[in-house]
Amino acid sequence: MHIPTLAFIVIVQALTGCADEAPNPTQAPKKVTSSNSEHAPVAPSTNPSPAAGTIASEGQTSTGAKAASQPSSAPVKANPEGPSSAPNTAASPSFVSLTEAMKKKADALKAMVLPLKPQENNIGNAYVYGDTGTQVEIMGKLYEVSHDRAVLDKLIEFADKMLSARNDPATGYVKFTGNRELCWGNDLAKTFACGEGDGDVIGHIAYVAKLIAQSKSLWNESVSITDTYNYGKTYDLRARTYIREMTRSIDTFITPNFVRPADKKFYTPDTAAYAAVDKRNWAIAWNRQMMLASGYQRVAETLEIWGEQAEKIKSYDAIVNTNVKWFLSEMETSQVNGTKVLKYSYDPRGLPITSAEDTTHAAHDYWGYFRTYLRPSLGMPQSTLKMMADTFRYKIWLGEKNFAGKIDGTSGDAGTHSAPRTSVNSEFIFYALFTPEIFPAIATNLNALDIGARSLWMDYYKLGGVQN
Repeated sequence: MHIPTLAFIVIVQALTGCADEAPNPTQAPKKVTSSNSEHAPVAPSTNPSPAAGTIASEGQTSTGAKAASQPSSAPVKANPEGPSSAPNTAASPSFVSLTEAMKKKADALKAMVLPLKPQENNIGNAYVYGDTGTQVEIMGKLYEVSHDRAVLDKLIEFADKMLSARNDPATGYVKFTGNRELCWGNDLAKTFACGEGDGDVIGHIAYVAKLIAQSKSLWNESVSITDTYNYGKTYDLRARTYIREMTRSIDTFITPNFVRPADKKFYTPDTAAYAAVDKRNWAIAWNRQMMLASGYQRVAETLEIWGEQAEKIKSYDAIVNTNVKWFLSEMETSQVNGTKVLKYSYDPRGLPITSAEDTTHAAHDYWGYFRTYLRPSLGMPQSTLKMMADTFRYKIWLGEKNFAGKIDGTSGDAGTHSAPRTSVNSEFIFYALFTPEIFPAIATNLNALDIGARSLWMDYYKLGGVQN
């Protein structure tokens, strides 16, 4: 992506000197009232466009749619069993004051965000960890800090497109279940396939709904993005459409096929039809489990802000909690010079660990666990975050721009996911909150928008400005 020269200069300056000292956790954060002013190739479409208000099949475009500082070095201090609960400020928005440097950085990032366009479909996992999915997360982090309405509108543009590209229940592809499921296929050579990555798509769209729900002063305002698909002209109506539809995808496709009824653990379907997609009756890999958990968590968070559907929140939280605790139960710990580090496998295999997770997939494991930590009701321990951060410091990072292909410091063959690396994915960056020394190593090869938005959010998090 082309980065405007002036914006790039501002970002570089911000990365080297705008961070503030971490606050004393015993003091209430400073607040000021504010108005809300926040990889893959895509196959060409061959299907006719649906009428406005319908859900497009995979590969379809829709009529009227647009084409496609290093944070403070002090580690975060928080409740060792999870971040401190903050009052729900959605009902009466007030936000932590930004420094002038942070404001300039947010403005520069906004200039990079506004030209972005969502991809037309999820082919190649574009909506999962590809450009569109990743950009939603980046823009969301920027909006959490800036509360800039233009950024929120850009997020809505992306969410509209992603929802519109979901498989149509009347005219879409028949999936491995024998039904036209409400899911997002990623491979036109396997139109019957949908899978765990859909959890991340659901999570991205629900994230936009959550940000709207946290912006109560905008609820009854009209969205500037054209309501091409009849999702709702106001912010509140748009968010409610997103959550209603994401809940439908979870309840009719994800839960029946990927949650084992007996224990609520994430498993693939035990059917011959699914065997044509992937391994049947498989304890799903941790990175994919984190994708599935994302959808459940973010829908639950949004419903909680609205104060609605308490039983569904409880049910969704229980599924996330079960699977993340499963993840924690399959970790081995050891020490490097007196510092605790850990090791786990690519997928659930029990202990002892005989083959370590690869660094490529670990990025999503790390991101997923950090996200669950941010939801206090899940009760995820900060001690694990610290061990994961130190595992990166003492095992994955080998010095300079060299990284091990596996989380235990070893590497596999060239051309595999576990091959030695000269860069790592940006999801690791949040662990610099707990082991600051790793920030430069992770940030070196990230583009200005990616590292700029994530590091700005980290500074804001330290100031106590992030709403859970």
